[in-house]
Amino acid sequence: MRLLRRTVSRIAALFSGESEDQQLAMEFEVNIDLLTQEYVRAGIDPGEARRLAVLKFGKPSSTLEVCREHRGFPRLEAFARDLRYASRALWKSPGFSLAVVVTLAIAIGANTAIFSLVNQVLLQPAGVDHPERVLSIREHFGKLAGLEDLGATSGPAFAAIRAQRTLFEHTAAMSGLDATYTGGAAPQHLQVAAVSAEWFEVMGARPAYGRTFTPEEDEPNASRVAILSYPAWAKLFGSDPSAVNRKIELDLQPYTVIGVMKPGIEWLNNVDVWLPLALSSADVGPKENFNQHLLVMSRLRPGVSPERANAWLKLFSKRVLASGVPGAKEVAPLDWYIFSKSFVSATVGDTRTPMLFMLAAVGIVLLIASANIAGLMLARNAARSHELAVQAALGASRGRLLSRVAAESVVLAGFGTIAGLALAWTGMGIFLNRLPMIGRLPTLDAHPDIRAVCFTIAIAATTASLFGLLPAWKASDASFGMMSGGERIVHARQRTRSALVIIETALALVLMVAAGVLLKSFTLLEQVPPGFDTHNVMTAGVSFSASRYNDVGRQISFYRTVLDHLPAESAIASDVPFSGGMNAGEFEIRGRSYTNGRPPHSDVRFVSPGYFETLRIPLKRGRLFSAADRIGTEPVALIDENMARQFWPGEDPIGKQIRGQGFPSWFTIVGVVGHILQSDLAFDSGRGTLYYGLFQSSRILPFVAILTRGSSGAISAAIASADPTESTFRNESLSDRVAASLASRKLLLELLSCFAAIALFLCTLGLYSVISYAVRQRNREIGVRVALGAGRATISRMIIGDGLRLAATGAILGLAIAGGLAHTIESQLYKVRAFDIPTTSIAALTLVLLAVAASFFPARRAASVDPMSTLRCD
Repeated sequence: MRLLRRTVSRIAALFSGESEDQQLAMEFEVNIDLLTQEYVRAGIDPGEARRLAVLKFGKPSSTLEVCREHRGFPRLEAFARDLRYASRALWKSPGFSLAVVVTLAIAIGANTAIFSLVNQVLLQPAGVDHPERVLSIREHFGKLAGLEDLGATSGPAFAAIRAQRTLFEHTAAMSGLDATYTGGAAPQHLQVAAVSAEWFEVMGARPAYGRTFTPEEDEPNASRVAILSYPAWAKLFGSDPSAVNRKIELDLQPYTVIGVMKPGIEWLNNVDVWLPLALSSADVGPKENFNQHLLVMSRLRPGVSPERANAWLKLFSKRVLASGVPGAKEVAPLDWYIFSKSFVSATVGDTRTPMLFMLAAVGIVLLIASANIAGLMLARNAARSHELAVQAALGASRGRLLSRVAAESVVLAGFGTIAGLALAWTGMGIFLNRLPMIGRLPTLDAHPDIRAVCFTIAIAATTASLFGLLPAWKASDASFGMMSGGERIVHARQRTRSALVIIETALALVLMVAAGVLLKSFTLLEQVPPGFDTHNVMTAGVSFSASRYNDVGRQISFYRTVLDHLPAESAIASDVPFSGGMNAGEFEIRGRSYTNGRPPHSDVRFVSPGYFETLRIPLKRGRLFSAADRIGTEPVALIDENMARQFWPGEDPIGKQIRGQGFPSWFTIVGVVGHILQSDLAFDSGRGTLYYGLFQSSRILPFVAILTRGSSGAISAAIASADPTESTFRNESLSDRVAASLASRKLLLELLSCFAAIALFLCTLGLYSVISYAVRQRNREIGVRVALGAGRATISRMIIGDGLRLAATGAILGLAIAGGLAHTIESQLYKVRAFDIPTTSIAALTLVLLAVAASFFPARRAASVDPMSTLRCD
């Protein structure tokens, strides 16, 4: 209790220091006057009485100082005085202060912006509460290439996981759909997600208006209800709160809007509308155990670890295989099991690694800036070394000198932080406008949130320590030995600044090498042929209403009408390359059996005649689909050269027969076409592709893609001619789709190149300041050399040689660091080694040339030193 009272009184003293000083001074004066009067009454002379009274009580100023030591926080008050002194001193050096604040603002602003991006994508994605507790349930086929991480699971697995309440607080499933909204002036395509009742509880999302689904609404044949995303609500109803309980038409079917979600959650699948999933008992029955078509998410109970959840999922997988359900015998040899991934890993995907690289790169820029500013601070403290030495001679302790010098670092860091936050605040908007759409990113806020602000304050404190403590310690140390060891201290300080420049150079080289190999990799990727011609090919998707297009004949009639209204080089397919989705399935080869009892897999695509001609996919053997290939004629198929090489090596596959999963008929192979890349220029699964004729298909497709060498307007006109109630989505060129696959790599390259340029500039500036300062310190030595006959060229070579030695030392250290980090960056490279000799050599040569440039003007100044003036000054 006494400690609490003392603390409160000390805090109160901080705000009433002057008034308490005045009160104490008055009390001392009153007591001295009373004692003086007492001495006078005792017969002592008034002057002597006053002197004796002061001697007894002590001088008021000394007594007041002792009282101040026992109230308030004297060290804090002393540091506050140092801050005020430092602010005045820095105001008198505007050039130095501006250089430091601008350097800090760039480094801190860049770190804040990148951290804000990482925070919104990896740490706290919008619309999801406690994402670390949310898991994505997935399936694994270890012995099937490309299916090691199947991002879906089956209905029975979903039902079993939902029932496991001891581990999972909530579990929900989702299936993606498309729909056409017909309530407006023109049909609009909407992205629909059919979700089970607990979907929003799993995400921790709350509606802005209305409510979410009840368990009764998530049953087959329940009433049709819908929940709108915030952007869809604004688009369809103009942000009218009365939209709740109103009717909307989706695929000409009426639905009642029961809620509007808060902004943020729609990014997960670019959802406009949520509908109930309404799984039937057959959907979760034993026959569906290996029908992976649901995206399942679970929220862990508090205190349950993801490792414990995965252990239960593996045990559950073993039980499924041992239960003898349909398909278990065939799946058992394929290393199948159910597992989970964190929400962020499952949704962000390949974006995670580039973002972490960006955060590491911008952190290196911060280190370089700190080293640069530390060098400037050392130079500044060297100029005031005599002032500090005088203060030490007058009795200032090392702690007081350290506080005095460190206060400047705190002031500079404070202004740099404010400027950095302002730069991040304004720069984030520009950055987000240039940010390409990479995978599924949450809706990003252009302004740093409280977590980003706290991060900024933390890195500002760290930065102030990095560039402030060493110069402050050196200055306080030097002040005590300046009179006797000045020359030794100057050399020691110069060695410290040289060491800082070497560190800057090494870190700059690391960034240059990383940017160089990424540029080389990206250039090679852009030159990779995808196997088809993307030039002047427009694409668009069409989603079919399940109620109106519930038979194959109606769909085929739609296809023919659309193609009749498109240019000659046009086609329709179940999907197009680089669209983000690709169907795969099993197939059998007539007359063959398989050792593991499981037929092989291939990618599957349904295409109309003209597909290969439109994309310029070459015909290697046989023929292509024609208008004569329709329902009622002999079923035919095409395969690509990868499939032919894998399953008919050294044979002619023409005339062979295959049967795809779910097809009752055997299809005769009539042609072999070139292999194409499906989704990534840097990766090819190696699986072949099996093509079925669209007009021979007996399957009802939920959506198709239309491609033409005409305009996007031609596609819209053709769709309107076939069915005015249908709308298109993803109207974009095929070249844009291919470019989007490189978006994350391009973003990483651009930012890393920017950071490398900043680092290189700071490194050059630091090298210039060290060489320039060294020339000023060596004026006497240079004057003696010139007086003894050294020529201007000799002096210039000596100074430039010093710069080259620093750069070379930093380059060697940087090469060692780059070699150690080579394995880390290789995941982002394509056919380029992280420690690429030509790229590394160019980066090192660039540093050498910049070292020469940074040393040129100091060398020129050194060569023009007048020996007589220098020696006369000595």
